[in-house]
Amino acid sequence: MKMEEEKSSFASSSTDDDCVTYYDDDPDKHFDALKMNSSLLTRLAVSPQVVPFSMDRGIEFGKNVGRNTHLKCLDIDMTCLEDDDPVRSSETAESFCSGFSANRSLNQLILIDFIIGRSQLERLMPFFAYNDQLVAIVIQSNFPREADAMADALRLRKRESSIKLLTISSSRVSCESVPAIIELARACPQLRMLDLSKNRIGNEGCNAIAAYLQSERCKLTKIFIEDNQIGNCGMRVLANSIRSNRRLTHLLFDGNKEEGRLTSLDPFADTLCNRSSIN
Repeated sequence: MKMEEEKSSFASSSTDDDCVTYYDDDPDKHFDALKMNSSLLTRLAVSPQVVPFSMDRGIEFGKNVGRNTHLKCLDIDMTCLEDDDPVRSSETAESFCSGFSANRSLNQLILIDFIIGRSQLERLMPFFAYNDQLVAIVIQSNFPREADAMADALRLRKRESSIKLLTISSSRVSCESVPAIIELARACPQLRMLDLSKNRIGNEGCNAIAAYLQSERCKLTKIFIEDNQIGNCGMRVLANSIRSNRRLTHLLFDGNKEEGRLTSLDPFADTLCNRSSIN
């Protein structure tokens, strides 16, 4: 199985298999079903390219998601919108998040090119703190250093977080943002897969990841950090961190470059030669 298929398989196994997906160009059908809390609508993929959005509709959409009790998977893709589109404004995003935060039914949330900043995360805190169904979070956006705000919300929970999959890929994550993301991972004791691929973690960002991999709290079985500008120094740090790790089965780190050259995987030679658990 190819690695991308492996990621998709892991994500789909975390959600309902019998979800109904509405990919249709009739926005009224989407929003009416959502507003009426239809039990038939359990998986919804929304893109302004397919379903035209306005500021008012975006805000109403957030409120309807918040009130919905049947929706299991929500996929919002804002890629097609221009940067200056009013729907992209921080005010619209904040209003959307305020309404959305009341939802307690979603088990998978996918946000692509969606504005996420400190103010949006703070408004989403009730969703992360009190939704016991949430299993998978997939974000491809300009993810902020303030990911610890989400971690703070998860620590407010009376029961431990149910999140098993966390993807923050293609999000321009730099080394400065990695500690906050790792704090988020630590707040998810059931986390099994962490995908940080196609970012800009670099050598410095590997220190926080390595510390997490060495901790008793880490239960990861899969971690993906390919295409992250990690050099030989970072590879050595990561290789040393998994010497005594007996839970990790999948580690993907190819495509990393330093000064335009592919990074050598030699630091992993001794570790992987003695590790039957990693594929």
